[in-house]
Amino acid sequence: MQRGIVIVDDDDLTRRGMAQVFADEPSTDVIAELSHEEALSWTDQWDRADIVIVDAANERSGPDQFPGVGVVQRVRERRTADQTMVIVVTGHFFDDAVRMRMREAGANFLFHRSELHDSSILVDAVLHPDTARSVPRPTDGETIFHLGITAATNVNTALAWAAGEGLLGERQQPRSRRSSMALRRQFNEVANLEPVNADGFKPANGQEAPSLRQIDRFLEWATKIKNVAITDTNDGAGKVAGAGGTGAGAGGTQRGRSRR
Repeated sequence: MQRGIVIVDDDDLTRRGMAQVFADEPSTDVIAELSHEEALSWTDQWDRADIVIVDAANERSGPDQFPGVGVVQRVRERRTADQTMVIVVTGHFFDDAVRMRMREAGANFLFHRSELHDSSILVDAVLHPDTARSVPRPTDGETIFHLGITAATNVNTALAWAAGEGLLGERQQPRSRRSSMALRRQFNEVANLEPVNADGFKPANGQEAPSLRQIDRFLEWATKIKNVAITDTNDGAGKVAGAGGTGAGAGGTQRGRSRR
């Protein structure tokens, strides 16, 4: 029995190339190849997918440069992890924001794009995934500490609220101290951040909600691609060198070439 595959990537050449690899595989049926935007318009079409391969990032996508997270969320609105396996393939494997957000969204597996450099390796990884390759946890505890992220923080829920309030991108300053405090409290009812200064320590004034600067740092970290250099290690997993992340600075198959 063939397994239905959907490929989501905003790079047309990558998407078509990957689709051809699985079109040549007898055990798979490529249902569609989609951009992130097209994938986000799908609803019950996901019921046909056994496997979804998603690229995490697109630096041209606007305020949130990780539209793949929204795609995973859309799949999970219709399908459980047992019904549809979601595999994220990205060049941002070491970005802790990607890891946290994909774990929250319900992705099954996360691969660095360089690991799947050969078509046979790609097919084997998709059809016979190693359960040890589930989406890893964040590793940069210092950055997490400086952002005030806690075990109770839900990054994706916080970003959805922020987007609804117009906090992503260029944010207008609150008109008064009262409105500023209301915004900070409302945000943190959803985000559950620990109020901290830029150095990661709790403010001396005992404030109960994160400052607007802390919120901006968190949103920047969660939605923007970082410049991360990867150096090889003996175990082949690689490590992050100089990862920046706390600076102030989400129808069908129209262009997606449906296979059915």
